[in-house]
Amino acid sequence: KLIVKCMVVSLILLNSCSNGRDPLVDPFGGKSFWALKFRDGTSTTVPVASVFGGASAHAKVYLAADIGYDFELVDLTLNAFENKIVSLEHSLFGEPMDVNQDNKVTFLILDIDDAATPGGAFFAGYFDPLNQFNDADV
Repeated sequence: KLIVKCMVVSLILLNSCSNGRDPLVDPFGGKSFWALKFRDGTSTTVPVASVFGGASAHAKVYLAADIGYDFELVDLTLNAFENKIVSLEHSLFGEPMDVNQDNKVTFLILDIDDAATPGGAFFAGYFDPLNQFNDADV
């Protein structure tokens, strides 16, 4: 069930994109992120406003403000990460970088802007290595 939902609403590891508090990008209780918009083989960076979804021992989940809150999706994501992914990730890659010093991996759930059409190719998720750094460091 989680895999199907991930195809519709993609998981993306990201870091914060804004140090300022723009209410259009950084809603109350939320956070802004950088995401990629894919078109014609290229990508551009766009800000995404989000709301906090939940946290576990090793992860935090945010949801793009425009997709609405889904308790079940947040729980499925956190449970899958804690029970299936963390131990494998740590054994293969070691501890993840801790950019914001909270000892958690941050997930952003959003509908990736990739111009996908029903039955066509689409991005189910991606990792951008720039997200391992703070904005000030990039």
